[in-house]
Amino acid sequence: MRIGAIFKILLIELVAIVALSAGDRELEKIFGVEFGRLNIEYKNVIGASLSSSNIVGGLKVGVQDYYWRSGFSTYYSKDGEQELFTSLISIDRYLFASMYEDKDNIVKPYIGFDMGWMSYSDLEIDGDGLTYGANIGIVWGLSIGVDIDLGYRYLVTSIDSIDSMDTISISLNYIF
Repeated sequence: MRIGAIFKILLIELVAIVALSAGDRELEKIFGVEFGRLNIEYKNVIGASLSSSNIVGGLKVGVQDYYWRSGFSTYYSKDGEQELFTSLISIDRYLFASMYEDKDNIVKPYIGFDMGWMSYSDLEIDGDGLTYGANIGIVWGLSIGVDIDLGYRYLVTSIDSIDSMDTISISLNYIF
């Protein structure tokens, strides 16, 4: 991974931290660990469409209120010669915010938007660039302070050879 890509990812995370801490609303803070299955659709050097799947893992931090959740996350995957590092800022809208009032067994479906920076390399592709897309999922409150998030994310990137990426993931979040 190039030093420039790491610098851009860290800069995105710094901007996210400042943006998330602004304002005077009462917000719950989130810290989570996420794992998922990443599928990448790309073209090789002769233009043939290919796909690959990898396990990704990452961390996320953020804040939420009754209706919105925002945060940033960093994901990493390495499988043989294939390496992926992504940092995303996410903004999600809970679709059924009224269910949030009941602190026992909360179920909150959401839809959201992601934007960030990605670095990817394998035997044929080596690049970094802007990535953006949408996500949808369901958050289950296990207890006060702990929830599980099952989500799907679809991303596109400015890296020339990569057409799209999608991830099905599960994360365990600590709410404080």
